[in-house]
Amino acid sequence: MKRLIFSLLALSLLNGACEKNHNNVLPNKVDQQLLDATNEMARLIDEGDDFDVEQIKWRDCWYLDAKMKYNDDLSMVTEIVSTIGGAPWHQERELVVGINYNNVVKRYELSESGDVVVVQSGIFDFYSRIMTLYVDLEAQGVYEATSIEAKLLAYTDDSFIIEWQAEDDHFRALFKRVDYAMLECKGAEIKVNAMLADAGELDVDTVAEHILGSWVADTRVEYDGPDYLSICHIDALLGYSNWIPYPPGFVGTYTFSSEGTLTNVFESELPSEEIFTFTYTWSYDADTKMLSVEGDKQTTIYNVIALSDEWLFVDYEVNERDNDTGEDVTKYLRNIYRRIVK
Repeated sequence: MKRLIFSLLALSLLNGACEKNHNNVLPNKVDQQLLDATNEMARLIDEGDDFDVEQIKWRDCWYLDAKMKYNDDLSMVTEIVSTIGGAPWHQERELVVGINYNNVVKRYELSESGDVVVVQSGIFDFYSRIMTLYVDLEAQGVYEATSIEAKLLAYTDDSFIIEWQAEDDHFRALFKRVDYAMLECKGAEIKVNAMLADAGELDVDTVAEHILGSWVADTRVEYDGPDYLSICHIDALLGYSNWIPYPPGFVGTYTFSSEGTLTNVFESELPSEEIFTFTYTWSYDADTKMLSVEGDKQTTIYNVIALSDEWLFVDYEVNERDNDTGEDVTKYLRNIYRRIVK
């Protein structure tokens, strides 16, 4: 049976596609890097070689975190193909594969428009008696049919290391578990950034006038820090909500009036189709770019970062208690509203 270690799915493992650092054999002056890589991979193997094969859980998504080429006796790294560390799809498009309960393996990629798509699929097998992974990947699109087998050297709850030979070359690779939702977050970054670019540069002097009219709640995403670079959670994206029936405080239409009132109208889906209307007061400070929305119980301050004929972008922070840890946490949220054109 032809096979391919799941991860290696055609795994770029052979051809080096989607790798973080496409270096050829490193020059002598950086031999210390090769030694460090050798020692680090050895350490990770030692940490994960005492696993219970009955506890292995393959059914998940995995990304290629690191790939090393070795000498013939596997005592030394001779080429760092992909360095250890880093989040998937952050700076590079690392190889990502998923295995389901039917032993089907799928290779995921991120399209230019930000969609997570399956670009190749095949069959995954693991034979515990000989500690060997097999995967057969079918030809699909630009990818040729590929088969590889690899020895499982180490396994932990969130990673595994495999070893294989391609012609006369010896390789080891580190794969790490990744939540599929994280892949969707990377796609959301592409979509949101494209919308932001389309909105253009903010003209603070015209915000108070240009914001007038009605808007519909379209997208709400959470970022992992105040720099608003990496999305870590999606509440709603391009009109599709991950909440049932809708994200808290983000639903329906919002109408800004020249009299300084903001009216939020929405229809409740549960338990009955009832219309709710809430009225707030709003003001905008062009010097700080801050939009203030005041209700009966609280005032929320938003940072207006973009405003166009189609989109309104606002960033803001929410402090709340984490239900799992009981600690106070800060969430960095971005709301995007789409203008209603009558």
